Amino acid sequence: MTMRLYHSRKKTPCHGFTLVELLAVSALIVMFSGTAGVFYLTTYQKRVIEKSARQLLLTARYGRIVAIERHSPCRMVLDKSGKQFYLAVDDPGDDASTAEERVIKNPFSRPVKLHEKVNFQTILIETLSQEDPETSYNDESTENADGQNTRTIIFAPDGTTDNTIITLTDGKRYYTLKISGATGKTNLIRGQADQVEPDTLDLDEAL
Repeated sequence: MTMRLYHSRKKTPCHGFTLVELLAVSALIVMFSGTAGVFYLTTYQKRVIEKSARQLLLTARYGRIVAIERHSPCRMVLDKSGKQFYLAVDDPGDDASTAEERVIKNPFSRPVKLHEKVNFQTILIETLSQEDPETSYNDESTENADGQNTRTIIFAPDGTTDNTIITLTDGKRYYTLKISGATGKTNLIRGQADQVEPDTLDLDEAL
């Protein structure tokens, strides 16, 4: 006789998610994804302008070093229309009376193109007018042969330069570079140009 063994199986009820639960989970996923996206975008934009401001600072510092080491002026060119800045020096040409401009391109300094969201807001360079002996900040740009609106900071061989204030902005954040004319010292702050005091030298206090 053959005996057949039957194993009884208990049927367990299947539990699923209701439509309300699925909608709630989907809403939470969308909410957290949106928050993460906004946080990433804000962080990225912050890093972009911080990088541009730091490059501006390092370029100014290196321009002063180049002028001292070469014993000849070094120019820092600020191109507002082209949204870029770079260092340039004059190299002797074939004729002793002529000189050719050379843009510095080495591991320490290269022309910097600003991000599309970053712009020059303010470029103030302290110039001494021949008609007026008092110094004043000038915000006028000069147009070169290529139609570019440029401003030029000249670093002298003794380390001095023009008193300068440059502000970069992305529309929300502001970084301002201040260059002291008497010493060539650079200082970068987070804020607009009106928060920076013009550089002055009191000879009575210096003595």
